[in-house]
Amino acid sequence: IVPPDDDDDDDDDVKTTIRHHKNESILTANPGAMRRFSALGGNLSEQESMDELERQKERLEKLGALTSEVRNLDEDIEKKELLMKRLIETQNRARMEEKNFKSKISSLEDEVDRIRAERDKALKDISGQGAGATSTRNKLVDKYRSKLKKLEDSLNDLRRKYAENQKLLKTKSKAADKLKRLQGEIALHKQQRVNLQKKMKEAGESHRNWIKQTRKDLKRARKERNKAKIKVTKLQTKVNKQAAIIKRREDEKEMLKRRLQMFENKARTGRQRRNQRRRGKKGKKGKEPKGLVTTFSNGLEYELGEAVAKTDLTQRLNAKLAKQRETKTQIAHNNRRLASLQKGSFEYFEAMEEADTLSSRKAMIDDQIVSLRTALATWTSKTDHPGNLNKNLFKRHPELGAPELQEVLLQLMTKIVRQELRSKTQERMVDQLESQLAEAQTQGGSLAPADPPTGTGSGARGAGATTTTRRKGRRITRTSSKRQNH
Repeated sequence: IVPPDDDDDDDDDVKTTIRHHKNESILTANPGAMRRFSALGGNLSEQESMDELERQKERLEKLGALTSEVRNLDEDIEKKELLMKRLIETQNRARMEEKNFKSKISSLEDEVDRIRAERDKALKDISGQGAGATSTRNKLVDKYRSKLKKLEDSLNDLRRKYAENQKLLKTKSKAADKLKRLQGEIALHKQQRVNLQKKMKEAGESHRNWIKQTRKDLKRARKERNKAKIKVTKLQTKVNKQAAIIKRREDEKEMLKRRLQMFENKARTGRQRRNQRRRGKKGKKGKEPKGLVTTFSNGLEYELGEAVAKTDLTQRLNAKLAKQRETKTQIAHNNRRLASLQKGSFEYFEAMEEADTLSSRKAMIDDQIVSLRTALATWTSKTDHPGNLNKNLFKRHPELGAPELQEVLLQLMTKIVRQELRSKTQERMVDQLESQLAEAQTQGGSLAPADPPTGTGSGARGAGATTTTRRKGRRITRTSSKRQNH
């Protein structure tokens, strides 16, 4: 509000500003907008937003009360100025009438004296004419008596009005005191009006700044909401892609299991034929040694499970270590940003919240790393090397087939391990994406970046896993050196 020179224009400007705020303020006119604003990621919680809205309502009510008080003061000033004007006009009119009365009274008195002198002269002239002039004298006396009576009546009326006017003028001192008091009250009211207009200006400026800041925060919240929608869409697309990848991995795993079963059937058929040749019973099926298939199946299932679990723990540990390094870098960057911000600003509080979030995330990652290292330590302490397919399965059961068949079975089982690891990785990734997607759809705020998927790493190579990369749109799979040795 820019105060103009004229007080009336200033009052109209204040009224216009109040009406503008009532019509234009989104958050003031609609309390639900504030709740939606805080739900969209504003810098205020819902309770704080409602408290701020109540404070702004109180300011508007106070501004309206000040406007009403200024209006009342204007009315009082107008009434008192009118009353003072009437008093001054009454006094001026009384003074003018006093002069007129004096002039008229003086004229009438002179007229009465003239007529009396004229009458006396006429009577004196008639008295010298003798007894025949009696009737003429009587007529002359009646004539002048009538004129004098009219003049005296007019003179008496003027004197009466003059006396009343004199009584009115006697109250001059009282009227002067009243005028002085009115002038003092008018000056006081004008000073009060100036003070109130100053308060109205300050209140209007404060409210306008609040409206400006609120619209700025709302604009930022809408921008963050749009970003969240875009991120939700990207995450949904990523979830769909990961689901398709998992389905393809499951299909590949089923195909490998069928191939493994086919090689097991061939190995069983070969053993049966060798037994038949050793026993000299051609054309008859030999009986398979009792418990051999069961032992092989149980051993294969156990070793595959151990290999998958150990490699999975190794991959998860490597991923968490990388996440720990990334979090430390983010904490250092946020600390530098926090040192450059001014205390008390909105960005400073955002940086403080980000610091708390990063500290909590680092503590959680540290606990997970300790748990994973403890779990991996159990494999180091074992002497039977669980998860090593070559040492624990085929060397214990050399009768399972020729070395070439064992090599084929080992490659198939290694592929199964790799497929199991990929399936676990994809499932964890899908769980993370779905949880983040649900959180984004529920809160509508900023989403935390997802943990990077745990691909096959150094731990997987020890168990015969593979390293998968992409080059120019083509997938290239490199087998580890230990699997090539096997």
